[in-house]
Amino acid sequence: RAYGLPKIHKTSFPLRPIISNSDSPSSKLSKYLLPSLQPLSAHNTYDIQNSFQFIEKIKKLSIPSNHIMISLDAVSLFTNVPTDKALELIQKNWTFIHPHTSLPQNIFLHSLSLCCKAGYFVFMHKFHRQIDGLAMGNCLSPIIANIVMNDLIDSVLPSLQNSISSIFKYVDDLFLTINPDHISNILQTFNSYHPRIQFTLETEKDNKIAFLDTLIIRNHDNTFTYNWYSKPTYSGRLLHFLSDHPLHQKINTIKNLYKRAIHLSDPSFHLDNTKKVKEILINNDYPIHLISKTIKNYTNKPPSHNPQNIPPNTNTEPPIYHSLTFINPISNKINTILQNFIPNLRTGFSPINKLNRLFSKIKDPIEKTNKTHTVYKLQCTTPNCDACYIGESKQFLHKRLRQHELDIINKKTDSTALSKHVLTYNHTIDFSNPSILTTYPNHSKRLLSESLQIHLHPNSINYKKDKKIITSTYNNIFLSLNKNVH
Repeated sequence: RAYGLPKIHKTSFPLRPIISNSDSPSSKLSKYLLPSLQPLSAHNTYDIQNSFQFIEKIKKLSIPSNHIMISLDAVSLFTNVPTDKALELIQKNWTFIHPHTSLPQNIFLHSLSLCCKAGYFVFMHKFHRQIDGLAMGNCLSPIIANIVMNDLIDSVLPSLQNSISSIFKYVDDLFLTINPDHISNILQTFNSYHPRIQFTLETEKDNKIAFLDTLIIRNHDNTFTYNWYSKPTYSGRLLHFLSDHPLHQKINTIKNLYKRAIHLSDPSFHLDNTKKVKEILINNDYPIHLISKTIKNYTNKPPSHNPQNIPPNTNTEPPIYHSLTFINPISNKINTILQNFIPNLRTGFSPINKLNRLFSKIKDPIEKTNKTHTVYKLQCTTPNCDACYIGESKQFLHKRLRQHELDIINKKTDSTALSKHVLTYNHTIDFSNPSILTTYPNHSKRLLSESLQIHLHPNSINYKKDKKIITSTYNNIFLSLNKNVH
């Protein structure tokens, strides 16, 4: 399904089109091809992985006295990447890919073309196909876009050797130091690589330019100073202290904000940035004593700080990772008990309320019967019968409903409790209006949810074996819940 995310830092807030590739026909093939392309994508000297790496390079940089700083930004790179050009580059550099795949070249390229060109999506309940560019949402798109950008830079640099003294790239953003007399020629050369890939240019002002979340300052001695930078659209909203999250996550919020403010700035800015960090945190209701204590602990002994108080793992067994819904204070107590029995257990807490519950739905809604991984309810429509059937299915719901109908048509009384009820009592079921109770991609959770729903619906006609996943220990709880509901 296609949807758009607004670029709030851009004028007129244009939408960034996203096409989700999850569970699409090509998603598994895309994931299979991805590792084979990574060696080719990494074959350059100007890529930076993050702001911290960029700062380390800037510290050591010295440029000619007449050079200035500029930044180039590719306009909507992913959706403008020429796929034919990308496939041509991959074929040309097959020697880098060949050691990392068992597929022959022709099959690899055909598979890659299928993933890039045969993508379709639904928008406004209609099917469309993207005829050019790469879909944001496909795991192959970032790495293929990077391959094209690397070739672009390799192609234009030889003709601009006397104009550019340094260049760094982060995805579609470029930081360059250049001779200002050649600025028009530089932009024209970059934009001549391919008609679909075009750049906008920004020059330094007062010897300063913003790149990523840093502000780079050109000194009079041709070296650079740097400071932590936030865009004008930055709201200052973080994980609120009063939100229902574990304390260690809030402590990590303080640490990470302070870490960026300090490590992305020259020591001369540390005092001002520390004040700024405290202001942001106080505005999110963080207690000043916790802010000061956390900053002090991070400054004095950051490697040994352990907000979860997890003992060092002396067990040679690999760690086991598990997610647990956070309900204060029960979840912390459960986690402590579990770690006593399973020393190599590592628990990640997830909140009950997530962002997708708080914001409007930006994707086209899926029709009820086209949903998958569901726990559903079917109601008997015969007068004076309030029976219902609870079921679960991984497949599309309309396929599962059709299977129920065929069981009844073929008089399979032993297939499910639903068909037995209809055929024994000559009742009717409303297949046109199923109720979806829950959705869980995980099969075990889905079975557990099905059993729970059967317990919560005393009028269900399911077999007793369908209830057995949840033991009779909880019967009194279900009785209490049912009384409150009914």
